[in-house]
Amino acid sequence: MPGVDAVFVGRNDLAHSMGFENRFREAAVQAATERTLKAVAAAVRCPGVLPLSPEDEDRYAGWSARYFATVTTAIITRASERSRAGRAQADELLSPRAGHPRRGHWEPR
Repeated sequence: MPGVDAVFVGRNDLAHSMGFENRFREAAVQAATERTLKAVAAAVRCPGVLPLSPEDEDRYAGWSARYFATVTTAIITRASERSRAGRAQADELLSPRAGHPRRGHWEPR
């Protein structure tokens, strides 16, 4: 691969090309991602991917990824996940089981 220094694996594009639409977490897509990252590293090139969570970063690093792209999408996704987790925690704290009179209804200020 003369002139190629890095190869970026677009997991969503890969999922589409494999017939999984945008379901890049499907086992077959993950297996293809792993094979690709390892093959790029074995070719002494820099394998890259866009992780959407710290767990993704750890998994892909274990599969030889060395370039981790970060974009607004990843930041928004992480913020959304944290927000949902915070709302779920607040709902649990305000639930009738917790003795709160508002019956699990939670509204942001």
